[in-house]
Amino acid sequence: MTVEPPRLPPPLPPPVGQAASADPAAAPPTVPRTTGVVFVHGIGTQVARETLFDWARPILDVLTTWRRERDELGLGPVGENPVGSASVSDPDNPWIEVDIPAAGARAREQWLLTEAYWAGDIRAPSFTDAIGYVMRRVRGIIRGIAEGYGVREPRRLVRLNELLEANEGNPDPIVQERVTELRRSLGRRWKIVDGLDSLWQPRIVRGTLSVVASAAALLALAIYAPLRAIPISAISRKVEQAALDTFLISWFGDLPIILDDAAQSAAIRTRLVERVAWLRARGCRDVVLVAHSGGTVVSYMTLLRYSQEQFPVTKLITFGEAIQLAWRLEREAGDWVAGNPLRGDLTENRPGLRWIDIWASYDPAPSGQLVGVPGSPLVAVQSLADEPDDPRIHVESRPVTNYMHLALDHGGYWTNDEGFLIPLIRHLDDPAGDGSASRFFGNSLDRTIRTERRRRRVSILLAWRWSAFLLGLLALGVAWWSSVDLATVGHSVAGVWGLLPAHQLVSGPISGIGNAVDVICRALGVPWVSTGLAGVGPLLLGVAVPLAAVFLVYRRGVASWTAHDAIERAAIRRERFPGPGRRSARSEGILLAGGLGAVVLAAAAPGVVTMLGYLALVALVAAVARVRG
Repeated sequence: MTVEPPRLPPPLPPPVGQAASADPAAAPPTVPRTTGVVFVHGIGTQVARETLFDWARPILDVLTTWRRERDELGLGPVGENPVGSASVSDPDNPWIEVDIPAAGARAREQWLLTEAYWAGDIRAPSFTDAIGYVMRRVRGIIRGIAEGYGVREPRRLVRLNELLEANEGNPDPIVQERVTELRRSLGRRWKIVDGLDSLWQPRIVRGTLSVVASAAALLALAIYAPLRAIPISAISRKVEQAALDTFLISWFGDLPIILDDAAQSAAIRTRLVERVAWLRARGCRDVVLVAHSGGTVVSYMTLLRYSQEQFPVTKLITFGEAIQLAWRLEREAGDWVAGNPLRGDLTENRPGLRWIDIWASYDPAPSGQLVGVPGSPLVAVQSLADEPDDPRIHVESRPVTNYMHLALDHGGYWTNDEGFLIPLIRHLDDPAGDGSASRFFGNSLDRTIRTERRRRRVSILLAWRWSAFLLGLLALGVAWWSSVDLATVGHSVAGVWGLLPAHQLVSGPISGIGNAVDVICRALGVPWVSTGLAGVGPLLLGVAVPLAAVFLVYRRGVASWTAHDAIERAAIRRERFPGPGRRSARSEGILLAGGLGAVVLAAAAPGVVTMLGYLALVALVAAVARVRG
């Protein structure tokens, strides 16, 4: 018996083959409605087409699962592959055509994805200019980050309670399962994690962090700049290869170009205008800008500079925005005057613009919710469906949970299916509306369940970080007060290290540096300094042993969390998704928590029998959890 392949609709014609139309809205009825999407990357070292493919991939992953589910439920067949065609033959005009099948009352449509690539079009500033700019502005940058770092979503608990009340009496057993799960987010165990998260919110904590971080940054720059200027080729080449060069020139270096270099900034904006015109010429009725970080500054400046007729954009979706940072820098530089390219009222040229801003609470770029300033008025709303009596441009503010990590949140949006990808897809599917007309993920209770699962999952990761930190300190304390001699441990580690082949590659330079320090100290008449340092060395090495053990267990825990996070994200891409949690996750969690406990126990030198008994007990509990859940 042969299985017939699914009868797919005919492929959509490639955009390159479509004739330009002066009025895209008047396209023939046989041509599916097309929405153009422009990806606007931020400051960095991107190469051409990298943003297009890297940002399209997670969107396509969600759409693939959604299409596969429809086929499994007998609502198709549409086939799991959402890509109709794609092309990179013209380097300046790369595109991906996405097929959006008919669903409910919505007809078949297509999305045409492209990118506004500008990173390779600008001339990077010199190191001297870049480091001078950062040193002048670093205090303001860090102060702004610290001020917004404690901002959290104020309406989350209100929204959860409203959903519970609205669905309390629903007889549907699936709804009742969702309601029961929603109550978990309000339970005591998660309030503990909320307390850990709130440690950053007191103003005194953020102020202290701002002072310490500013001092450390200025000290690092003050040391780094002279080293780089040393006229010894071997040293200068090594310093030039340092990552700090890339960070200063490629990441911060583009910011003064966007804000202060009139010619290059105009060229960047023109690139964006050309991409929108290219989409409109190929039949796109609506155009959506999806902008990240410095790309939000570029998009905002372009929207202010051009009218709706010159730059026809229906919706702006920003995430990890850097607009507030740019406003702050312009004010501190004294450039916040009338006519500034970052200053203006969007309602004057485009009152109908739909703007969605997505921000993570630990993302340093937005540092909280987007708030307008004098000269650039905005009003944040919970949803674009809200219509407050306010003449300012409305921005739908969507706080999300990425990783609750200062270094990871800015780049963590594309791995956040629940809070970022699903709302993004809904807004792309409803380009002229508030997202409520989307064919994707229409159940509001289910969408909240997804985001709460994400929050609970990331809360576990946050608790894991704190647990590793505190238990590492506890292990040191236990070792210090127990019979363990950390200096002896250090000598033992050094002895074992000396038995390893090729150990000289590491120990040789260390010994050389130690001998050099000893010679210098004796020449200065302070030999006791080098003698004291030599005595401290084994102790420091002994202290590093429990810390290294905790770090290894911690890293294994992060790897396990990442793997299970991918499993959970894949599961919730379905409209009908299963319950939360996996037995393997619980089992590994027990093993990892037991591993941290084992480090603390070992620091007390309990004896081999006690140690083995503890490890056996942990393994037994983990095995039961894997079998029985």
